[in-house]
Amino acid sequence: MKKNLALRMIMAIAVMFGVQTTASAQLRGLLKKAKKALNVEITVGSENESEEAANNTTTESNVQPEAADQQGGTLQLKPETFIYQPVDDPVNAPLYDINNPKVKEYYDKWIELGNLPNDDQHYWLFEFFDYQSPTRGLKQVHVTEYPLVAYFSYFITHPNDVEGYRCYIRARLAYEILALSSNVHTVPYKLTRLGWTEEYTGMSDMRKLLLNDGTQINLLESEKARLKRWKTIDGDDAYGAFMDNTSYEVIRSAMQQTMNEAKQAQTEGRIADAFNLLFKQYRLMKSDIERERFTSNRKNDDIYLDMDDDYKLMYQQYYQDWLNVVQTSGSTPVDMPKEAAVSAEIKNQATAQAKAKFGASFVKAIVVESDWHVYTDPNNFNRTDHRSMDVDVIVKEGDEYFVSHQMLWQNYQGGSWGSYDMRQKSQFKQKVNYK
Repeated sequence: MKKNLALRMIMAIAVMFGVQTTASAQLRGLLKKAKKALNVEITVGSENESEEAANNTTTESNVQPEAADQQGGTLQLKPETFIYQPVDDPVNAPLYDINNPKVKEYYDKWIELGNLPNDDQHYWLFEFFDYQSPTRGLKQVHVTEYPLVAYFSYFITHPNDVEGYRCYIRARLAYEILALSSNVHTVPYKLTRLGWTEEYTGMSDMRKLLLNDGTQINLLESEKARLKRWKTIDGDDAYGAFMDNTSYEVIRSAMQQTMNEAKQAQTEGRIADAFNLLFKQYRLMKSDIERERFTSNRKNDDIYLDMDDDYKLMYQQYYQDWLNVVQTSGSTPVDMPKEAAVSAEIKNQATAQAKAKFGASFVKAIVVESDWHVYTDPNNFNRTDHRSMDVDVIVKEGDEYFVSHQMLWQNYQGGSWGSYDMRQKSQFKQKVNYK
């Protein structure tokens, strides 16, 4: 099962998430500062605190969410991984409620982060909510717990229910953003000369954060411990429930609902919703229903075959347009690039190559570096291969302006530099405050 899980996770879409409750006004204001990675001082808890957090559950109540499986038995939540026990306690109940508004709010936040370009930026959701631990008092818990606890727990206790399976898909997407994305984190990162790094070394293992106004945030568990716990839930509990219980008919019904909702979102102009439904949720469902154990079910299933044709048609018609909209819809406009000091020839060549490449949408070419980057053949360091210089190109689409990251390029041929060319540095463009 673990080999299959690893393959599924590698092939799945990477993405991340978070959540929040009734924290005090002071803490909320504090966390807004923390989100900007302001002067935060870190202290380390004891070596065993992360393990203590995972094991600190109460067994006083035997009330557990449960549902009958196909063999007539029950599926229960393991308290060592679903640590918010008992589940019917007023403190814990909202975490297990898939209709809790906070669940959708923070799930949507993480999916939005997963839609943003990942190659040259970094994103985090540094937010917490107050949690009254039955044994350890008031602690702060990361908002990621809202969608993950609710969606995974509901599925594990309803593994052959359409809504339960759809919760499983949402939870998988959220977990994969959290676990697999190198650009989305729940701790602050900063941009240095060497790239994006943790604001404080080893921050993923920290349990206590002392902010610059003297307020201390006491975390229930470190990010490292939390990720380990969710890996267990996604890898063993939830995946096992899916493999052992979820039927072909349930998956197909979920696909039908998701397809219909995606079409409705497209009709209403909710492009990001359509993208997330069809090209994230539906694609995961498609990978599940195409497993070998369902081959005989779908082989002559006209309903499934018609859905597959619809999906392929929508993919051909809309995918690239949807991707462009989604990649820019949630982003904040960046400032205009700063022009570097270069020769008139370089400026003219950058402008000419950008005009030729972008046509009518071209607005301006801005050379942002003063020196060439010269590259040698990796197999022969004595042979020069090419050189490049970064150029940010401003383009206009509709009423909005974007910056596209390009490179002015020259190959080295026969002892001299060849003709100029413009090549793409990043596949994503950003909204820009054009001036």
